[in-house]
Formats: sequence, structure tokens, C-alpha cells
Amino acid sequence: MMCEPQRTTNLRAWMRVGLLALLPVVGVVDTGAAQVVLVPHRAVYDLVLDPQSQGKSVTGVRGRVVQEFSGNPCDGYSNSMRWVARMSDRSGEVNVDDVRFTSWEDEKGENFQYRSKRFRNEEMIEDVSAKATIG
Repeated sequence: MMCEPQRTTNLRAWMRVGLLALLPVVGVVDTGAAQVVLVPHRAVYDLVLDPQSQGKSVTGVRGRVVQEFSGNPCDGYSNSMRWVARMSDRSGEVNVDDVRFTSWEDEKGENFQYRSKRFRNEEMIEDVSAKATIG
């Protein structure tokens, strides 16, 4: 079967799977039928704790978030995010948190899979993955 490339997908399919986090990386096309054009996207954000936001325990945060979205109707769509932050507290303890998340969904929104890993000071403390099928 030949894959027919399409540039749009139904927004409801994405919402059913709970991928609302992708909304900042898609462009809405006004076709009257709530269609979305999925645009490959990479964003990098630097994190710094505002000195006025220091709490009772956290005194400093520096890090980076990288968010990537890509895909097409033939191969499906993928989203990846990595969040790394170095946090210090009043006692002088410094921890580095590293969260890695990847997901993939087919064009029809019927198959979805994800994996999330969390590290603290380079030691994995959580590894979660799942697959879901609709219909």
C-alpha cells in the first residue's frame, strides 16, 4: 500500500491521546474544519531561577529544555523533550536532574507510545514507557 502524504490531521485525534503539550508547535489553518498543519519544530530554552523566586530550600537553578517535534503522515509524528537542571539548596547540596521524554503517534491518532526517563546526578531513578491503541 502506497502512503499518500497529507499535510493536515484532525485536532480531535491529538486531543484524545492527551498531547496538548504540542499545541505551541503547530500552526492552525483556518479551513473551517479545525485542521492543524504539523510543522517540524525545535526549541531551546535556558532556565535560570529568578533571585526573587528563591524558596526556603532551593537557592539556585540553571538548566536547559530542548523540545523537538517532527514527522509526516507516512511515518507518524514524534515529540522529544529533554530537561536538564542543576539545582542548589541552602545547605550547599547540588543535584542535577535530567528528564528525557519521547513519544510517537501515527497520523490517524490511533496508535501512541511514549518513554520517560528521569535521572538524578546521572543515576536513573525512573523509567516509564507505555503503548496505547484507540479503536
